[in-house]
Amino acid sequence: MSLSDYDIRICRSEDCEDLMEFIDKYWRAGHPLAKSQALLDWQHRSPEGYNFLIARKGEEIHGIIGFIPTGQFDPALGSNDTWLTMWKVREDVSPPSLGLALLQAIRKRFTYASLGIVGSSEIAQAFYTKLGFHIGVMQQHYMVNRKKDTFKLIGNFDGEYSAPCSSTEVSLKPIDGEQLLDFRFTPSVHPHKSPHYYYNRYLCHPSYSYQIFGILRHSQPRGLLVVRKATYLSSNAIRIVDLYGPAEALQGASQALQGLLEDFDAEYLDFNQFGYNNQIFTEAGLLLRLPSSKVIVPNYFEPFEQRNVNIAVAFEGCGNYLIVKGDSDQDRPNMVPVIEHG
Repeated sequence: MSLSDYDIRICRSEDCEDLMEFIDKYWRAGHPLAKSQALLDWQHRSPEGYNFLIARKGEEIHGIIGFIPTGQFDPALGSNDTWLTMWKVREDVSPPSLGLALLQAIRKRFTYASLGIVGSSEIAQAFYTKLGFHIGVMQQHYMVNRKKDTFKLIGNFDGEYSAPCSSTEVSLKPIDGEQLLDFRFTPSVHPHKSPHYYYNRYLCHPSYSYQIFGILRHSQPRGLLVVRKATYLSSNAIRIVDLYGPAEALQGASQALQGLLEDFDAEYLDFNQFGYNNQIFTEAGLLLRLPSSKVIVPNYFEPFEQRNVNIAVAFEGCGNYLIVKGDSDQDRPNMVPVIEHG
């Protein structure tokens, strides 16, 4: 079998059922995108069909590669910045070159300023390196609730709640959708995002509930913080999934972040990021979990796993590239049933 036997193209609406079946059978049985049409539509539906390239041979799909342009959540952004998601070929019938053909089809058929991958394997990282991608690992910063001394989520707690942080006039204020759309900030980084992106990506999620806080310094808005509560055994964690505006807005925010922990009755908050200056988060009172750290700051909640996770990333196309947990498909439901809204 050769590549000429395949029709590599965008997944059309009529391919959707076969796509979901492929995900369920060859990616992971019971995967939310194989079981929830609402989640698949929200994350990948486009005017052309679905943001997947499929390699179809006759009646069967033999390979897929998913992608999410920032324009998925704000059409004005287009495909300027794009993330790759699922990348899978059937090993039982596909030629060895089919996987590469799918990736190269993405790179040739679409115009983008950046192409990023969040959460790739060691084998994939080596492959991306050969193709000229920049690779790295996300840094996990965290802060522990000073009001707590027993923990169900954190493992091997060492008594260190937060980093020393000078106090400044920083506060966090919940904002609604209307206030969000009025927020103005011109980013100079990639991926480009916008208030409409944040509104549709987070406030319109089909199953997760996010909250957005304005970061105020001396009562003046300086940025936005997007958070989501995760719960296991009646204990909570705050996942900071996105930061809009200059990260420096968080400097001196230790007291405000401790207040957030108390309001959510959370054991800890964390923020996974790549590309930012780590010192900024230290100056916000967050601790950096090092690879050698014995403290366990869980990342997986669906199902819950009390272990540290290092998230590998790769990207090409531009410098000044920042990655957060809310990018790509990293912060999405991982278990069914998925709550359907609307």
